[in-house]
Amino acid sequence: MGTARGNLFRIGVTGWRGRLGSELVRRGCIPLKCDVTDPAWIRAVLDTHQPHAIVHCAAKTDVDGCEDRPLLAAQVNAWGTWLLCRAFTGPIVYLSTDYIFDGQDGPYDEGARANPLGVYGWSKLGGEIALRQRKGQRDLIVRTTVLFDCYSENFITTVTHKLLAGETLHLPDLLSGSPTYVPDLADGILAAIHKQIGGIINLAGDQVMTRLEMGEVIARELGLPDKVIPGPVTGLAHRPQQAGLIVDEAKRLELPVGDPVDGIRKVVQHVVETVEARRPYHNQ
Repeated sequence: MGTARGNLFRIGVTGWRGRLGSELVRRGCIPLKCDVTDPAWIRAVLDTHQPHAIVHCAAKTDVDGCEDRPLLAAQVNAWGTWLLCRAFTGPIVYLSTDYIFDGQDGPYDEGARANPLGVYGWSKLGGEIALRQRKGQRDLIVRTTVLFDCYSENFITTVTHKLLAGETLHLPDLLSGSPTYVPDLADGILAAIHKQIGGIINLAGDQVMTRLEMGEVIARELGLPDKVIPGPVTGLAHRPQQAGLIVDEAKRLELPVGDPVDGIRKVVQHVVETVEARRPYHNQ
């Protein structure tokens, strides 16, 4: 395949400023700086960069925000994907989610029946349907969930900062998913492109954890195990409670799959080091 940005194979990325998109750009993928709801803008960017493949990360991912603005969620997540499919003739990797399921009997494999609970899940399922309608391309739907990294504000960084500030946190013990460290996800996607894998694949952390269990890992790393206790699920949108993704197929295809606990520890260590570095130095 060559490098992501080399002459041999150019991979474009929509949503290049997001968690996954920015990670892929750091690895040499080409940022496609366009509004995916604007067909003329899409065509102009494609004409300029002429990618061989696209990882389609652009999306409205604020779950509660999608409930507030359902038309915008549908425009970006479903309509925008359809427009990209019409404009681009090469393979597309589309990022989807376990929120397309109802969370009654997760974790889910690639053949599970979709049944979204909220606007976000329905809009992302609409993007999947748009991609499936294309013929003759080796497109790939990548389902993932609970993304976290060292560079963005996310569940892991937020909990870490709050615990370092001395707060006691009430975290849901009924809301489960597959925490996914973004560098691991980027490894898996680039490997899937290299192997020319099409269809649907789950790429996520290889453990299903509740938000409470994730918080407990963070608290233990900080030496504050008593600062995390069970609490209710909050938020406007209905969320799939027993969710998460089975990654057996990804392992069978020898795609990189990460341990979320290792990723959580890396992020916690990064946050701690950053906080320590920002503390003023006082001469003794």
